[in-house]
Amino acid sequence: MRRALALLLPALLLLLAGCGVRSHSVLSRSYHAFNTRYNYLTNAEEAFNRAYRSALLSPSKQTDTLLPPLDVAAHVAYNAFVQHQPLSAFSQTVQKCRMAIEKHSLLSNDTEHNPAMGRIYLLLASSYFYEGRLPDAEALFLYLENLYIRDEPIKATVHCWFIRCRLLYGDVEEAARLMEDNRSSLSRNAPEWLYLLTEAELQLAAGNDAEALNHIRSLARYAPAVELKARAYLLAGLLNYRLGKEMQETNKNLRKAVNLPIALADEVTAHLLLAGQNEKSEETIKRMFMKPRYATARPRLAYTLGQIYSEQGRYNEAEETFLSGIDSSTENQRVYVRKNLLGAANLCERRNSYDVASGYYRRWLETEPPQDTLYNRLLVRYAAIHDLLLNSVVIEREDSLLQVASMPPEEREHIIDSRIKAHRKQLLDEGSFDSREQNVRKAVENSYQDFPSDSAESFYFYNPQLVAAGRQLFERQWGYRLPEDHWQRKNKTVQRGGTIEQRETGNFTKAQTDPLHRDYYLAELPLTAEQKGAAQKRILKSLETMATIYRDSLQRPDLATRTEQECTRRQADFSKQSQPMK
Repeated sequence: MRRALALLLPALLLLLAGCGVRSHSVLSRSYHAFNTRYNYLTNAEEAFNRAYRSALLSPSKQTDTLLPPLDVAAHVAYNAFVQHQPLSAFSQTVQKCRMAIEKHSLLSNDTEHNPAMGRIYLLLASSYFYEGRLPDAEALFLYLENLYIRDEPIKATVHCWFIRCRLLYGDVEEAARLMEDNRSSLSRNAPEWLYLLTEAELQLAAGNDAEALNHIRSLARYAPAVELKARAYLLAGLLNYRLGKEMQETNKNLRKAVNLPIALADEVTAHLLLAGQNEKSEETIKRMFMKPRYATARPRLAYTLGQIYSEQGRYNEAEETFLSGIDSSTENQRVYVRKNLLGAANLCERRNSYDVASGYYRRWLETEPPQDTLYNRLLVRYAAIHDLLLNSVVIEREDSLLQVASMPPEEREHIIDSRIKAHRKQLLDEGSFDSREQNVRKAVENSYQDFPSDSAESFYFYNPQLVAAGRQLFERQWGYRLPEDHWQRKNKTVQRGGTIEQRETGNFTKAQTDPLHRDYYLAELPLTAEQKGAAQKRILKSLETMATIYRDSLQRPDLATRTEQECTRRQADFSKQSQPMK
């Protein structure tokens, strides 16, 4: 023990002597090299790898019907650069690298050497690249090229990143020139995976699929991240299919991508679907969905399986699958909540179920930030569907009222009596009407205190019985009020029956505001020729509006034509009905 302490004490003294940043000595250089490598570089590399692997799982916006991007993180970064919204996923790496550079700069002696600083600078420039700060990344790479002019590995790495920047900008010719001038140096000195990735991206951009396939196969072996390895196998399989090679080789590569611990399930199965492998895709995705190791990928799996069901016309199963993807998504998978919502909304539009699609679009708008580029487009679409549904409600209501108004008085009164009976039964099922009315009055007298309830769920806004009682009490005290806002009053798309004077003034009798009285329903019916004509005009106007929405806002010319034909037919029928009998 004493011997150990005797050795430890001199070591601590030597270490403290080397901690001074102003002195230039062997101990000083050793201490700072150790501190940079293990305190900053190791932590920065771990943070970079976490952020990069997460970015590789981002949903890819494909530019081709068969080939998604190989390094999707770079494409996400370029989108951030175009939108002038740098990403923050690599901020921890940037912070660690800057701290290391700041500590190193305190040793102002020009002869100070730290072997870890080159890797620190490369990590910082790479983080700028993946954050979408491409000008900053290029400036730092240029600085490193001049600073480490005699360090061949760093120079080769910098040239690879320069080529990748040119490819993101779309300058394929300049990227090809840089690669041609430095290919031998890059293949010898650059990290193997980075050189293969750069070559593969360059050949894909130039349209040389066969050359790209060779580099991608090698990349699948040398890729440091399992997510990049999965993407390499995915691209290898798809290029095999694209080049017309045997389907067995294609499926072999796709299965390798699926069997990796982190599978790009949605991408793999979507491309199997494009390749006509519907049954194989469905079997693969179902097996993956049941395996515990793919629990975190279930929202992605559900989205892809829903797409397959949609293509097969199994709409009910597709909608259920999209909903299961929404339910299984965690807070970190909100992007797949939105993708499944959009999938369900598009599915409902294909089935012409615009009422259900409206609900999915509303949920999507509630979860998506308004800054998203898709937000405004879907907001306009949601508003168009909302107007479409309003006009369909007007048509349905006016049709039913015209139908009841055309019945003989006895049959009409029988229908009204059945409605009154059903309404009275509903009130009795909900509880004593008198007790509910008493609760409402007591709440009003208590300066709008909470309504009496047995549980939190019975609060006024969540209690349909109290809502119904409040509505009845309001109508008894103040009379009927039209359920319309200023826009509806201006456009007159929703109106209650009764005479024109009654509709404009709201001057209904007490019986006409009581749902348990016949006059309440008779006041809604268009019994006179004037009222029938007004109802028919509202129907025709709503049909014209729906046709315009179908054609201009929803891009459904088939439904627009069908609606216009319906409008023409109804106009002819209404004209015949308005002609006097001979």
